[in-house]
Amino acid sequence: MDAPLFSVIVLSYRSGDFLYTALDSVLVQDYPNVELLVADDGTPDFDRAAVEAYLQANAGANIRHYAVLTTAENQGTVRNFNRALEEARGVYLKGIGADDALYDAHVLTQVSQMFRETGACLLAARVMKCDPALQPVEPLRDKFLRSLPELSPEEVWKRLCVHNDLPAAGMFYTRDFFETYGYYDQHCRLLEDWPAWLRATRQGCQIAFGDFWGAKYRADTGFATGIHPDYLKDKSYTFETEIRPYRRRLGMGRYLLSLGNMRLRDSLTVRKLYGMLFRR
Repeated sequence: MDAPLFSVIVLSYRSGDFLYTALDSVLVQDYPNVELLVADDGTPDFDRAAVEAYLQANAGANIRHYAVLTTAENQGTVRNFNRALEEARGVYLKGIGADDALYDAHVLTQVSQMFRETGACLLAARVMKCDPALQPVEPLRDKFLRSLPELSPEEVWKRLCVHNDLPAAGMFYTRDFFETYGYYDQHCRLLEDWPAWLRATRQGCQIAFGDFWGAKYRADTGFATGIHPDYLKDKSYTFETEIRPYRRRLGMGRYLLSLGNMRLRDSLTVRKLYGMLFRR
């Protein structure tokens, strides 16, 4: 088959009906060779049979394989994601939270075309910020994304050390990414993306930019806009393992900016204000 298998992993935990919106965004894709995995992370009373029945009833011919993965206990985003990655068979890979959705029916086709054209193993597409009903509010800032083709991996790494401006909902991978740079760091519980991107760009990974809409992002859900202690602990761990040991390479000025930025952003008062403003 000319189109390599594209695995989409929908990450679910207490997602309710949001899950079916995310599934629909995958089921309508016009890409001809899709694998759809639902990875639920120990949701109480998760109805696996109902989800499997929904997929069986709605999967078109392009959905070559689907499966619903469950755990008895909540393990956290990182372990849940890694478990699903081990099950995935695709050459191209996408993980998306069950409270978000692929932007339209053409996303996977556009991503696969960009991967072929660029030879990259990591791609960033634009993301639309949405309200709880998944209605568009405004685009997430993409100035940094648009600069990616002109920046070296070293420059991207230095920027990411100060602030993570890559939108997780809009990131796509090839299997080579995980084979080269490893799976997500399971010392973290909730934060999978920032540590992985720091590690990869520091080792020379070039991130491609796709100038199209990749995802719809519900801005009032998830851990990034809250003060979950595990999320803040993961950020502190990431700083200590992925930034502090490389402070000389980063440069003292940028290192101090990174340290100050993290401490300021992760104070409980600032996180509360940030969450309130972000959800407006």
